[in-house]
Amino acid sequence: MPRLVKIFISAVVVAALAYLLGWSSVFTVKKVEFNGITNQAQILAVEKKIGNLNGVKLARIEPRQMASSIKSISWVKDADVSRDWFSGSVSISVDARVPIGIFASRYIDSTGAVFDPIGTQADVPMVNAPNAEIGLLAIELFTALPEDFRQNVTSLRATSA
Repeated sequence: MPRLVKIFISAVVVAALAYLLGWSSVFTVKKVEFNGITNQAQILAVEKKIGNLNGVKLARIEPRQMASSIKSISWVKDADVSRDWFSGSVSISVDARVPIGIFASRYIDSTGAVFDPIGTQADVPMVNAPNAEIGLLAIELFTALPEDFRQNVTSLRATSA
């Protein structure tokens, strides 16, 4: 077979694959699955951040970039996005921060990260402290207290570590 025919056939195959992956409706998102979150307000916040994926070409979805975008939401601790070419689904796994206290009208988690509340309100103590680090120490002290004593405490105030 002449060399020119091989080059032509290769070019046609590459062009057909590029069309199939990037522009045809064969490999589009048919279903978006959320793992780790079930609260509708949290799901809506993630969808608002990444946009509506239904009907989007799978080749045009960049999982790492999308996961980074989701991680920029204050209440998200970690996120992972994967796509399944055969089923046409995108799986979004979100690890939400777990509040252990309220600091400066926002939640604080066990790592000291301060984040905005989303969805249901948690029943956690309120702490008044000059910064998040001291607030975290106050909450750790609070959780070390006996349960029967903690039930009567609604807020904490810490001025230093």
